[in-house]
Amino acid sequence: MSLTSLVKARLEAMVPELKGRVQGAADMARMLADGATPTAPISAFVVPMGLLPEQADSMTGVYTQMVGENIGILLVLRSFGQPSDRAEVAIEDLIERVCNGVLGWGPDDAAGVATLVSGEMQPVQPGGLISYLLTIQIKDQLRIFT
Repeated sequence: MSLTSLVKARLEAMVPELKGRVQGAADMARMLADGATPTAPISAFVVPMGLLPEQADSMTGVYTQMVGENIGILLVLRSFGQPSDRAEVAIEDLIERVCNGVLGWGPDDAAGVATLVSGEMQPVQPGGLISYLLTIQIKDQLRIFT
């Protein structure tokens, strides 16, 4: 199973309001191409954000390298019709629940656990959408037998 799939499953298991509302990169691309927006009041998209290689080691017959895989979690909250202070509290609470559910967790076969790389508000979208991008990283060790 891919790391993004594992993060999606973890989010749905640990953040009840996201159950059935977490989608991947292809779903997000299709939605954007159609000019659509999420219909649920709260949704999330989990997308691969890139690899961060660290120093490599090579010995006879084995090449190893620690690699951090960055995963983006885009949280989308429909705020239309809500007072702005209530929408701000809602997104802050959601960010906290997502962080509590994912940070410190890691797949059984990974060398590390999820750590926070960054979090930032995204530009406000038409239709009253508030978006916040959390970037997490999970480290693993690449092993190639030569």
